[in-house]
Amino acid sequence: MSGRAGLEARVALTPHVTAGGADGHGAALAEQSTSAPGASGTEAAATPVGSGTVPPGRPSAPGATSVTSVRAVVDGTAVVRLEVPDVAVWWPRGEGDQPLYDVRVEVGDDVWTGRVGFRTVTLDTAADAGGAPFLLRVNDRPVIVRGANWIPDHAYLTEMTPERYADRIDDAIEANVNLLRIWGGGIYESDDLYDRCDELGVLVWQDFLFACAAYAEEPWLADEVEPEVREAVTRLSPHPSLVVWNGNNENLVAYAEWGWRPSLVGRTWGNGYYRSLLPAIVAELDPTRPYTPGSPFSFDEYLTPNDERNGSVHIWDVWNRLDYRAYADWNPRFVAEFGFQGPPAWSTLTAVVHDEPLDPDGHEMLVHQKADQGNRKLADGMRGHLPTPTSIEDWHWASQLNQAHAIRFGMEWFRSRTPDNTGMIVWQLNDDWPVVSWALVDHAGIRKPVWYAVRQAYQPVLLTVQPSGGSGLDVVLVNASGAPAADEVTVARVAFDGTVLDSSSFSLAAAPADADRVTLPASLAVPGDAGSEVLVVTGAGTRTVFDFAEVVDQVLARSPLSTSVTATDDGAVVTVTATSYARDVSLFPDRVDPAARVDDALVSLLAGESVTFTVTGAPGIDPEALVGPLVLRHAGSLLP
Repeated sequence: MSGRAGLEARVALTPHVTAGGADGHGAALAEQSTSAPGASGTEAAATPVGSGTVPPGRPSAPGATSVTSVRAVVDGTAVVRLEVPDVAVWWPRGEGDQPLYDVRVEVGDDVWTGRVGFRTVTLDTAADAGGAPFLLRVNDRPVIVRGANWIPDHAYLTEMTPERYADRIDDAIEANVNLLRIWGGGIYESDDLYDRCDELGVLVWQDFLFACAAYAEEPWLADEVEPEVREAVTRLSPHPSLVVWNGNNENLVAYAEWGWRPSLVGRTWGNGYYRSLLPAIVAELDPTRPYTPGSPFSFDEYLTPNDERNGSVHIWDVWNRLDYRAYADWNPRFVAEFGFQGPPAWSTLTAVVHDEPLDPDGHEMLVHQKADQGNRKLADGMRGHLPTPTSIEDWHWASQLNQAHAIRFGMEWFRSRTPDNTGMIVWQLNDDWPVVSWALVDHAGIRKPVWYAVRQAYQPVLLTVQPSGGSGLDVVLVNASGAPAADEVTVARVAFDGTVLDSSSFSLAAAPADADRVTLPASLAVPGDAGSEVLVVTGAGTRTVFDFAEVVDQVLARSPLSTSVTATDDGAVVTVTATSYARDVSLFPDRVDPAARVDDALVSLLAGESVTFTVTGAPGIDPEALVGPLVLRHAGSLLP
């Protein structure tokens, strides 16, 4: 902020718990104030004021008005330390509340006001028997990351509003995401994003803005880099949601593995920023947060940066070259990027693509497909999983469905490796324009089928079926919640007509940040007819359906559904009942009205079961149009 007579004051706040740990018995607020030259003798004061602020419906932070301001003479730079008794500790979403304290800082005539939350954060990368973990701890409690990568949400940054930020963050939390990684190829986002994450308990990993390129370290650029970094750290340091600073995206692995070294001999490329400048600035201005030199990174000079047994990895052989089942060939400690493409909603796509006829390889369609050989990779990725589409409508549904299957497969595999695996960050949450991409939510704000797959796979307590050597299967209970989890589980092998062929029940229990598993007997794990049977795993309030075969190999009925529709003031309620097994039943109301939204998708129904979809945002929508063959889809509708 700037003040009178040319005085400029910058404030870096680093709140942290100093006593009592997670019980919040005490905390400290360190405030670093920097004044302009000639400001010698200016007084600095930092005061927690009021009773703290929290989102509506959450407990208020206890008062801190009894704390006396601490003053120091400022001669260029000063540090003011404030002891705050009896603070309430800030927790990540799902672990506790997010109390926030109002703070007022005065430097001469300048005043800074803001909010802080008190918590500790550490990153454990110490070598162990399996390599080196990448384990976040907040208030000494391990956090299993269920994250999403964030890119700028609009190509025109002036179009970003607090409401648009709020919508995207709501998309994240409603998909059970607990961390957003702000990608280094984007921007330092508006405080609107970080403020909302503070209020809702969404953790933030912030890349410094170095991504996928070599950066000169000579003064013509370095002289710009340092003040930009200082400004970013100063502005963002008060936010309790911010838990990791990261030096760059993929530049270290590019130097080590992607052929950069021969062309960079004798030239600087950014290594000095990542290993020296950035960590020094973070240590000076924000010493309570961990810093990582890059992503991916193995935390050892003698290891390749993308080593699955050490630190963080980016997995892009799947999507670029390999079938998505190759995710199961990885045993990563932490996955900071992985993704798979799919088209946006039909209404989003057809609003900007006007090829006649519509075709995946049409001129305008390819303008909205920026991945290298993206459509070929989409086609290759479906092979062996789904029938080859014969119409643009089936191509659209099949591509979206395959994206959902791929991401859910990868997520559940990685999560089943808990506690060896401590988290993942899917690429990507959002889009900055209407495009075929890896996003979970398209540019118009419509949740793609993959969003619903992520919501299922990111449940804090997850039941998943995973391979167990040869033809064996395990049922795994994964617990990413902050409390112990236990469940009585029933597993049934069921024919498509609803006949129960075999069943068994057992108990599973897992501590926080841990997992438990049971190997199934062959009578459950080995189907009599893989193409016409499924495995149904039911726990308390949750169910997962495991398909023994790919869609292309299943004997799915093309018309297994009956429907009823009731109009509402805001849209409609659609009830769908299965006469035989129906896989991945989904409703796409945007085909009828682009403003319409639906509450669920990818629901697999056994014979005789029903699901109700609620359509909102479209008063007066035609109820019968909602059950048309291109609006109500299921996997079997792709079969010839």
